[in-house]
Amino acid sequence: MRRLSFMLMGLDKDGRFTLPHQVAEKREIITKVKSRLDEWVEKKGYRENDSYEEILNNLGLSGQELRFYCQHKLSCHFKSWRNRLRIMDAMELLVKYPDRPVYKIGAEVGIDDKSDFRKLFSGITGCSPVKWRADCLKKLEELKK
Repeated sequence: MRRLSFMLMGLDKDGRFTLPHQVAEKREIITKVKSRLDEWVEKKGYRENDSYEEILNNLGLSGQELRFYCQHKLSCHFKSWRNRLRIMDAMELLVKYPDRPVYKIGAEVGIDDKSDFRKLFSGITGCSPVKWRADCLKKLEELKK
């Protein structure tokens, strides 16, 4: 029984045996990628329309490192994660600047095409940016009363 539990402790989630030095390497990769992505998010790098290769170059990461991090820590592809960041940013801007046209907010967060912005926003929030803004502003007004 002890032998079985010892063997299971060295298995990764896919059932492959992982050596201690491999675990340390994976931790180093996760730490490195997290640090660079945190800085990139803080600088709002997701607003730029850089290609995947340009982003990797700017972050000083390999595609393998970023894919590993996204798979194990974000549980999604990088592009999906970046789109969610953009939509969360847009949600804040829609309320902060109620008179700014929706398409300008989309462009500000890195989604230049109005139709693409509406589709992404609706896919993530469940409603259009116009409706989302109106609902939020209405709720804010009710709270002020």
